[in-house]
Amino acid sequence: MKFCFRFICLISLCCLSKVELTAQAVGDTNILKLDYQGRRIMDADDAYSYLLKVWQEPPLWATDLYSYPDQKRLYTRHYADSTRRILQGLYTSYHPSGNISEQGMYENGKRHGRFEGWHENGKRSSLFQYNMGVMIDTNRRWNDAGELVYESVLNAEGTGYVKGMNRGAGFNESGPMLKGARHGEWTIYQEDRLMMKMQYIKDSIAISECYDSLGNVANGPCIYEREAMFPGGANGWYRYLQSNLRYPDEARRGEIQGVVKINFTVDKDGVLSEYSIASSPHESLSREVIRLLQKGPQWMPAIQYNRPVKMRHSQNVVFRLQ
Repeated sequence: MKFCFRFICLISLCCLSKVELTAQAVGDTNILKLDYQGRRIMDADDAYSYLLKVWQEPPLWATDLYSYPDQKRLYTRHYADSTRRILQGLYTSYHPSGNISEQGMYENGKRHGRFEGWHENGKRSSLFQYNMGVMIDTNRRWNDAGELVYESVLNAEGTGYVKGMNRGAGFNESGPMLKGARHGEWTIYQEDRLMMKMQYIKDSIAISECYDSLGNVANGPCIYEREAMFPGGANGWYRYLQSNLRYPDEARRGEIQGVVKINFTVDKDGVLSEYSIASSPHESLSREVIRLLQKGPQWMPAIQYNRPVKMRHSQNVVFRLQ
């Protein structure tokens, strides 16, 4: 057998297979197999990464998404009809332990009303209020130690001020909101030192300035945030896999295929460590992914407020026999 692989850094599961199931009887449950991009798999021999359970709760339709092969529930969603395009009603996401991560209501595809979040340890992580997708009223976020790290006070149109967003290491980010979007001058301080100024227009940074330790405008690039990445980005990672990935003999003989989901840390120098397999079809595939990461070059570190920072990163590698 020949084999091929695919990869993805961060997957989005917001637009999963939208197969209409109008013939399904009330109370029946359909189980769909999805690939790593959330597309429905029709061939029984193809590798799949998720299981989607679909059933009707009149007048709504409901879905549970599970990762595969570990079969951990990721979320429960409700939709307005069988096309599953418009979120309506209760939404719940889950931590790997099965504890609730976030819960709230949707109205015509938009967050509406109270949304609450909890850390894995059970402590509250967030409490937000929405009016048809726009954040309103007083909203707060806490870290897993219970310390307040974010607070905003907004009117019924989502206009107001974020009084402080504690991003750790003494950083605080503040600025105005206009109808649910950042708009105007935002500042970032570390303790009492000005680090950055950004001019926002409807949530997009139009102009940014970084400052040195003396308070002068710094020369060179001024980067607000950037995720850690393989040298050369997605194309560089793809070329590296093409040249270096080996399909393990044990997995090939057993015709084992699927997605290895791995988490690891990229430190400020781009060195990788703390590998953790989130899920995998087989141990031999897990070992191969870890070998690839350990053998590879240093990564480009994450950037926050124009300085390199340590970051936890997730990566998926798909093994597929053909």
